[in-house]
Amino acid sequence: MTARRKVRIELEGAPFVVTSFRDLSGDTLTTESMTLDQLKATIDKTSALNKGDLPLIKLATFGDKRSDKGSLRHNANVLKVHGVEGDYDGESMSIDTAARKLVGIECLLYTSPSHMPAKPRWRVIAPFSVALNGKARDKMLRRIDARLGGVLAKESYTLSQAYFIGSVKGGSTAEVRVLEGKRIDRVSDIDETVKEERAHESSDEADLIKRLQQGDDGRHEAVTVLAAKFAARGMVTPGIIKTLRALMDASDARRDAKFKARYAEIVPAAESAVRKFAPETASAVLIGPDEARATLEELCGVPYEPPMIVEAYLSQDAGGYVGEGGKGKTTLTIRECVHIILGIPLYGRAIVRSGPTLIVTAEDSRAVMFSRLNQICRTMLLSKEKLLRVQQNFLVEDISTTPTRLAHVDRQGGVVATRFVDELIEKYGGVGLCLTTFDPTSLIGPGEMSGNDGMSELMRIGRLCSVRLSSAVRLIHHVSQVVARSGIADQYAGRGATAFADNSRSNHQVKILRERKVMYEQVEYRAPEWVRDADLADGSVTVIFHHKLSYGKRDPTPIVILRNGFAFRDDTMERIHHTPEARAERDAEVVEQIVALLRSRPELRVNKSTLSNDYARDVQLPRDVIRKGVEDALAMGRLESVELARGDRRGRLKEYLRVVEVTP
Repeated sequence: MTARRKVRIELEGAPFVVTSFRDLSGDTLTTESMTLDQLKATIDKTSALNKGDLPLIKLATFGDKRSDKGSLRHNANVLKVHGVEGDYDGESMSIDTAARKLVGIECLLYTSPSHMPAKPRWRVIAPFSVALNGKARDKMLRRIDARLGGVLAKESYTLSQAYFIGSVKGGSTAEVRVLEGKRIDRVSDIDETVKEERAHESSDEADLIKRLQQGDDGRHEAVTVLAAKFAARGMVTPGIIKTLRALMDASDARRDAKFKARYAEIVPAAESAVRKFAPETASAVLIGPDEARATLEELCGVPYEPPMIVEAYLSQDAGGYVGEGGKGKTTLTIRECVHIILGIPLYGRAIVRSGPTLIVTAEDSRAVMFSRLNQICRTMLLSKEKLLRVQQNFLVEDISTTPTRLAHVDRQGGVVATRFVDELIEKYGGVGLCLTTFDPTSLIGPGEMSGNDGMSELMRIGRLCSVRLSSAVRLIHHVSQVVARSGIADQYAGRGATAFADNSRSNHQVKILRERKVMYEQVEYRAPEWVRDADLADGSVTVIFHHKLSYGKRDPTPIVILRNGFAFRDDTMERIHHTPEARAERDAEVVEQIVALLRSRPELRVNKSTLSNDYARDVQLPRDVIRKGVEDALAMGRLESVELARGDRRGRLKEYLRVVEVTP
């Protein structure tokens, strides 16, 4: 045997370069050489309380160029590549099947932290025999992906993409396999084993179709995986939708609620699959006139209405939950989640569907969220059985230390969903969530510079998540400084663009209640007798205004909540029914308040709109009450509308309100 031949054989099993990153920030790295067996030992012994605390690895060497955010892990900083990493998150192919497909290639397979036996997720690591440049990496990864049937996630092809290793404590322990064989750069592009696997691919697809048509428990996965397979072949969205619908229509299964729910998943599943797996040319989204017509069932059957999660309060759709910062929105949300999980009536309203809840927090850490949950459960004096149900069904995804967003502005200036949306749907699509909360919008949205486009896309993403997760979706949002200072209570109280409210299907606003009586939608309410003046004075009383509910009958009665630490007492406010005389007296008082303001500030040049929008705090009245008060004052002759001189006009302000002094 020649020396050259001996060296080539000894390359198999030889050490290769691995770079480790402490966390996602990528601000520090360490580089070392190791074999696959040594890497297996490292993965076996690595664990952390949270996925975000695990290290990440990359088979590449990096330079010292930092990104704008200070990271060393970016494409421009990759010097040489020493192997490939591939991520599988399709939740269909087992690690055993993957190992069989990769026989003859020296590589390592390990299950990822989100892996479950029924929903497999794993990664493959395949070292090179020599260091290669970045351009060669894609070719090598395609060899691995070809063996696997083209199932690897698209981000696997990102040059600097690194992956977590190890296990999350309390979760499943990482399963690690080391396979012997040739290094991937010494394997030809077309291998005979690829041909042998094609028979397995067709049998896998046949099994998925069978599950789609017959299996209640497997339909969700079958819809998702089949859509991905069809998209990878270049099938466009309408074709995928039509094919999956035809397969389900041909089924003899009962058209029960589960069947209809899976049928409704077809459109969003097809859209998601095309975004992730389709070639760039597969961009058609229209279904054509044949499919655009209503079915007889849609036309003549029972009209569709989104199911309610909480009676007359929370529907299975996307909505907003707004309020000032630091006034308890997140804590109230945690409490609402506990009620939904346990089926305990909330604010006197029945829980229509109870089950798991998820909070995606971009502001408070996991530790803070669970600390609040702990204290709320303590004050509720829950039994051991109920505590276990909360522990199993209260879910938190902490993204507070990552730059993760639901949407971002692309290079063309459009606002589009991020990969995070698909990841969320993939991981939680089969959980049966009742409520999914994103907190807060300012840290998880595309940014306020995107205006109405950003808020519209954010709500569209919320509706997508609602459909795919079969869950109510809520976006927690802050109010503007003007709203906070003036006490405005209406659906447009949310900060920034009005599309947040316009495109939401429900809208709630949280405020601190300082006065015993409040005006809301031109109706006067008062707090229950058990609310003390001292509670109002120290800010212990919160009121929830329910501004909008697109489906179902909305109860506009404000909800009042007394908070003592993490103990709560709630009730609805009492509506004050005025006699015509009393109502007229109240209206006259409003007129006098408006007249008093304008008389004290004769320099003001305001009309009805600018007075209600810009001076609500000065008058200390809601905007709708101010507008009605101005109309009453004009009708009573207490105010008059005077035309501004041409040089004093500003935009739409062409007239201003002037007090008419009444002589005795």
